[in-house]
Amino acid sequence: MADDPPREDDDEVFVSLLQQVALLDVDDVTWTAGDELCGGRLVIENVLGRGGMGIVFAATDRKTQTAVALKAARRLDDSMQSCILREFRILRDLEHPHIVRAHELHREAKRWCFTMDRLPGRALSDEIARPSTPQERWLSLRHAMSDIVSALIALHESGRVHCDVKPGNVVVRPNGHAVLLDLGTAHETDGRSQNRFHPAGTGVYAAPELIDGHPPTAACDWYSFGVLLNEAVTGIAPTEHDRLEQRHIQGVGDALSGLTRALLDPTPEHRPDGDAIRRRLSQIQSSRFMR
Repeated sequence: MADDPPREDDDEVFVSLLQQVALLDVDDVTWTAGDELCGGRLVIENVLGRGGMGIVFAATDRKTQTAVALKAARRLDDSMQSCILREFRILRDLEHPHIVRAHELHREAKRWCFTMDRLPGRALSDEIARPSTPQERWLSLRHAMSDIVSALIALHESGRVHCDVKPGNVVVRPNGHAVLLDLGTAHETDGRSQNRFHPAGTGVYAAPELIDGHPPTAACDWYSFGVLLNEAVTGIAPTEHDRLEQRHIQGVGDALSGLTRALLDPTPEHRPDGDAIRRRLSQIQSSRFMR
């Protein structure tokens, strides 16, 4: 690992992020294919994706002789740098088969970055886009749905909320199982930080109370999972804030539609918790879910 990174106060980090909103579509990372970082240890291959605050590259770690993903802040800005450090610490603190595993923290030309597993498979959003019937979708993605629930339960038990659960932040591996990604906006709920800035999630996946500015809770993630679950089975992503309409949850069978309705309840306290969701998913039989 590189130099011991400074610890930042989450209040300052997240308040500062508010000032960066107008800049999120611009990054100053100039790394390109073939660039050697960290004394030649890491070699850049290509860009895997960009998020609100981070950019992820495919890279090779010459020391371990492994293919890795390398995440860095999109801008050389103190607040974004701090979010990279914070995400690395959270991932290192979590050991779960369905949450991406962080490897090592590095520093390249004053920019903090970290390596993590480069996962084979496809984004859940790409899997959802494949033409198929609701039953075929469920048969294909049922294990992935259970894996996401398992990952979120572990995250919540650690005192954190993901705050950005959506298909683009899930990779479905070739064996049908899933891994949850991007904890860059994760919120700590166990008193370790008192953030004045509360992440608002992404569009239609964000819980109503999060959009209204209330502090994130586990119920926010379960709402987002409800939108994701409905989309995964129906192939239909709601596009308006009135996404609780009947038309968005028709055609998926009583068991799944009932679970979706419960998850999308506008009152956070009425949504099922992780254990209840896991039990209900396990009770849904693939051959009967359309009944």
